[in-house]
Amino acid sequence: MLNTHPKRGSSWEGIIIEQVIGQLSLSSPGTEFFFWMTATRQEADLLIKRSAQLIPVEIKLHSSPRKSDVKGLFACLRDLHLKKGYVVRPSGKTYTLGDGVQVVTLKELLSEFEKMS
Repeated sequence: MLNTHPKRGSSWEGIIIEQVIGQLSLSSPGTEFFFWMTATRQEADLLIKRSAQLIPVEIKLHSSPRKSDVKGLFACLRDLHLKKGYVVRPSGKTYTLGDGVQVVTLKELLSEFEKMS
């Protein structure tokens, strides 16, 4: 029943956002977190500001998100002139969607932020 619940994706998104904010707040004090959306409702679930760098993150419960699943993330990259973004999914190997977007797990995303420190 849980696998088909209509709030399943929203719940996953909330858990990931809480984990990212909690971890980065501890490891990189001063990091800021935002939700990004355009007037046409293109959105990125999380926009992270570390020092002068902005990094958008989209969160998907889907096991293998495609470029068409994260149009808002690509709009964010384009509109803010950013070079890198991430899609977080539950499990699997890292792969790229092109144009600077990597599909990763939560563990891999947090590891990427450790490397940036």
